[in-house]
Amino acid sequence: MWRSSETYIYQWYKDDRRKPLVIRGARQVGKTTLVRICAQKLGLELVEINLEKPFRFTQALATGDPKKVIELIEFELNIDISPDKSLLFFDEVQSV
Repeated sequence: MWRSSETYIYQWYKDDRRKPLVIRGARQVGKTTLVRICAQKLGLELVEINLEKPFRFTQALATGDPKKVIELIEFELNIDISPDKSLLFFDEVQSV
């Protein structure tokens, strides 16, 4: 199912000066599904982090240091995050 929001996400992704994207909306309307579909269509590895689950790195989010947060995520989840090939998706952000 195509959503007009997909077009917006593709445009955001192509912008070299993009900043983090916040997707807001009512519960259960397909925000997470939208991100999954776009990551797949863009050929990106989706690193999906549901912040309702306990992670040790969440305390580092308050530092505002993205490099440190990404290092801690990579260590905790035993993955490599590539700036060119990965899409980092924090779901349920309101939990922290």
